[in-house]
Amino acid sequence: MLERDPDRVRAIVNALSDEYSRKILTATNDEGKSPEEIASEQKIPVSTCYRRIHDLVSLSILQAAKIEIREGKKLTIYKRLYKNMLVKLEANNLVVELVPNTDSSVLTSKSVDNARIITLRDCDICMSKNIFCKLFASPNSASRFYICQQCEKRISKERENI
Repeated sequence: MLERDPDRVRAIVNALSDEYSRKILTATNDEGKSPEEIASEQKIPVSTCYRRIHDLVSLSILQAAKIEIREGKKLTIYKRLYKNMLVKLEANNLVVELVPNTDSSVLTSKSVDNARIITLRDCDICMSKNIFCKLFASPNSASRFYICQQCEKRISKERENI
C-alpha cells in the first residue's frame, strides 16, 4: 500500500526518525507487547513509551491488538501493523510504501462467532474513532470489517425483532 498524502507521509517519516518510536516498532514486529514490556526491553522511559505508542497508534502504524488481565491489572498489548515501511522519493514528493505485517501471532486469537479480535480501531458501522472494536472476517471471502460493541448490540436486537 502506498501512502501519498503529504501530511500523513510527513508524520510517518517523523515517527520513523524518532529513536524511541523505532525501538517500539522493532519490539512489536514479531509479537505483541505491553508498554511496560517494551520500555523495559528497549530501555525507554515508561512515560515516553506510552506517549510514543499513542502517537504510533494515532498514525495507524501500531494497534492495540488485545487486552489482557495480568495480576489483576488490565494490560493493552500492542502489535506493529506493517513489517516494512519504505520511504521513497517520487517526482519531488515523498511516498511511504507500507507492507502489511501478516505474520501476526497476536492477531490470530480465538474465534467467537467469526469475531477474531478486539482492537482499538474506527467502527465501520457508526464511524466512531479509536474505540474498541471486534474484527469480523467472512470465512469464505476476504471481506473484513470492524464493529464496536454498541453497534453489535444494536444489530443483535434488530435481528431478534425480525
